[in-house]
Amino acid sequence: MISNTVSNIVIYITLAVFLILGIALVKGRHMSKDQFLTARSSQTWKALGINFYVAGVGSWILFTLPTTAAYYGIYGLIAYVVACVVPLIVLMFMGPLIRKKCPNGVTITEFIKHRYGRLCHACVGIMVVFYMSIFYISELTALGSTMTATYGLNSTIPICMTVLVTTLYTAYGGLPTSMLTDRVQGWAIILLIAIATVTIFSVVKIDSNSIENSGLLQPSRIAIESFYVLTAAITGANLFHQGYWQRVYSSKTNKDLVVGLIIASVLILITFSVLGFSGIIAIWGNLCCSNEVEYNNVFFSLTKTQQGWINILVLILVVSLVCSSTDTIQIGLSATIVNDIFNNKISIKYARLCVVILTIPIIILATKNANIMRLFLIADLYSTIVAVVVVVAFIDRLRKYETTRVLKNSTQELLADSENASKENIGVVVDGMDISNMKVNDHNKETLQKESDIKNIKKEYEIKGEPRDFYIDGYDCIVGMILGILSIAIFGWIFHKSLKKGIALLLLPDGMSVEGESLGAFLAAPLGTLFGMFISAGIRMIIRKITNRS
Repeated sequence: MISNTVSNIVIYITLAVFLILGIALVKGRHMSKDQFLTARSSQTWKALGINFYVAGVGSWILFTLPTTAAYYGIYGLIAYVVACVVPLIVLMFMGPLIRKKCPNGVTITEFIKHRYGRLCHACVGIMVVFYMSIFYISELTALGSTMTATYGLNSTIPICMTVLVTTLYTAYGGLPTSMLTDRVQGWAIILLIAIATVTIFSVVKIDSNSIENSGLLQPSRIAIESFYVLTAAITGANLFHQGYWQRVYSSKTNKDLVVGLIIASVLILITFSVLGFSGIIAIWGNLCCSNEVEYNNVFFSLTKTQQGWINILVLILVVSLVCSSTDTIQIGLSATIVNDIFNNKISIKYARLCVVILTIPIIILATKNANIMRLFLIADLYSTIVAVVVVVAFIDRLRKYETTRVLKNSTQELLADSENASKENIGVVVDGMDISNMKVNDHNKETLQKESDIKNIKKEYEIKGEPRDFYIDGYDCIVGMILGILSIAIFGWIFHKSLKKGIALLLLPDGMSVEGESLGAFLAAPLGTLFGMFISAGIRMIIRKITNRS
């Protein structure tokens, strides 16, 4: 182990490096409000690969992955790793669709606004803030747990300093700063994981009897259930991870987007598998686990017995992971507050202020050292409710009006859009390129000119046709979300034969430890939402027909 003094020095030097790096990368540059929030059409697949990877990791991977493996064995670990890759596969298909349907968007919730209207848009925006706040709490909780349980430090000061550093450099440079620091943090994280795990695995002595007696290579009911529970949970949640959608819009082309997602998927598959397996190694090496606290810190049971330099590497890794995820969350929350909660009617500086105010209770909650796995499951459960709303939005048959697609010459419209695009100059440039006078569609126009003569460009339009009798609107979505929440409690009431326990299930008090409970909750939430949406739409249609007849 290392002393408290050395631990503090390592933490603050690492934070200082990221602060200097974050500010230096964009110092003296200028960018528009749109570039601040999306870095639109500026990233190639090489940058996107590491950016998507870093957006999907955090210090939680040092806790939840090894803990899941230690509890549920190799099948639980495989389920978790697969569940973490599936959202990126989904983005390979949904990303290009969103870029097509909502080309000037910032987050997926703007597509919700376009499809369902402002009321549903605001409700979904609030749910997104809730999810990202839980994610924020989880990250800071993970940092605090590491400082307290492993290095014997008071967690409050490191948490506050980390938040301060990431707030300063993201407030200065926005998403471009976050993406540029992600590249450094991402490769540093991969290198540190490789060094730490190879060193740890090489010195742990495995008891051959423990392998068989542990039962970690055998499937269990909970491990099998987790293939659905974790995949539904993480996929639903990541649909509302605004860091992902900001990166979708930052890609230069759809090809760059897909290739970047493939690279990120491979990196996640490898690093998550290795880190998760450390939980099994700890059990086989008889280094863990006699109680819940040890299970929750199973990775660090491997590091405690290692040489000092390994613990320094792990500490740098933890701080890097927290910074990489925290800056992504902060800029994602800013985008959500500007575009979704306040309908793009406030400036960036007020959004930053809102994020700072929101951070205060988040820090307080993070110091309580709650169960990180449970925090994620709570956020994921409610995300599956909103995920149903998004999926239904893509079904054209459930829209109010039938549509006809037509092609029109768009040359003049491209130029008009470019001339009329309004921008708020907030004083930053990306990659040394002055874009303060750049038109929004300049990049698109240059790309189109390379591919073909601009005179031959065609653009697809939708023309509204006849209204349908049955369709889903924003009010149906709100009814569905309410019924989805109630469905969790109703299932819990039936499952436990207790109304009190049914209501308690809304906060998943037992996590995934009770067979059938989490599976039922994660089935009840989306199915209840879908049922509520269709019942609401059906009742509205019947009332309308009765009213028209009378």
